[in-house]
Amino acid sequence: MSGRPKLCPKCRKLVGADDQTCYHCGANLGLRGRLMAGATRTATTAGEGMAWWRLVLLANVALFVIGLLVTIRSGAPISGSGLFGMLSPSSSVQLQLGLQVQSLVLSGDYWRLVTCLFLHGGLMHLGFNMYFLAQLGPTAEQLFGNRGFLLIYILGGLLGSLVELVLGNPVLGASGSIMALIGALAGLGMSRAGTWDNELTREMIKILLFVTIFGLIVGSVAHGAHLGGFVGGGLTLLLVQGLRRRRAQAVLQGLSLGTTALVVGSFVMMGMNLSQPTLGELQAYEKCVQHGLVIVRDASKTKTKEPQWNCFDEIRPRMTGTPAQILDGIAEVIRQPNVPGGPGRLEALIEEHNVWIRGEARRLGLIQ
Repeated sequence: MSGRPKLCPKCRKLVGADDQTCYHCGANLGLRGRLMAGATRTATTAGEGMAWWRLVLLANVALFVIGLLVTIRSGAPISGSGLFGMLSPSSSVQLQLGLQVQSLVLSGDYWRLVTCLFLHGGLMHLGFNMYFLAQLGPTAEQLFGNRGFLLIYILGGLLGSLVELVLGNPVLGASGSIMALIGALAGLGMSRAGTWDNELTREMIKILLFVTIFGLIVGSVAHGAHLGGFVGGGLTLLLVQGLRRRRAQAVLQGLSLGTTALVVGSFVMMGMNLSQPTLGELQAYEKCVQHGLVIVRDASKTKTKEPQWNCFDEIRPRMTGTPAQILDGIAEVIRQPNVPGGPGRLEALIEEHNVWIRGEARRLGLIQ
């Protein structure tokens, strides 16, 4: 006996209880087909009803806290210069987390174009940008939807990053993405009213002027990212509105999923880079290696019985892989300087160290 009609998991139209194929869209109605359709629907509707601007704000705050913790772990001071630089992660940690630097991006670190949008150079810098995100985010998400908000925030901010990349300036901060929201909201007011003289656009222009003038007073502001973000927000608005008018929800969903994947992928690359030694740790390691080589040289001349290599105990626990092996090798030569083959072993360690440290210098953009 046939049961009650059921809904096709793909097109959501009624089909027979015993049907194995939907005669509307051709979807497989078996167990495998239902599971695949359910997974696809879950992926495309993920986040609906959720305030995405809050997630973005939390990501910014979380990365700032991570930056401070990594700075403390590396032994570098938490400080900074200027109003926006107070309570700041160290410059080497910012570089590890994804500060946009032209030479690094052009050498293949394209993920920095995205990660720089979530990083900040100080507590005031973070607070300033998050205040405007909290003011603009709810309105933008209500008007554009969560997918539209995400596209404007990320793609608009990305255009700001690209402008600064061309100018050759380092970039970090959410201000380019904030300016994208301002540009999109200003453009929406104009498109609805048919003129710039409307309440929404006037409010956005006031905020734009305030941020610009404040940036000129404070200094060290990426004006290229601001301009690029503002224009990028307007252009992304046109894209979102065009897709909505054509009711191309599948395309809009695809773009939002692609943008989410871009952000997640960039964060994964950030995590991989964060697992590498910071610039400060590399400098301490290099200094310790040179100290060890001096000990080896002096020991061969003075026959000191128990040379002190104090930095070894401090630096060695932080190192893994090649640098750890180099430190252990030098320590062995120090302990047993007269072992047959010792000089050759030391030369090999020095060469291995030079090759590794040059690779790290390239990774950090210190050399080409």
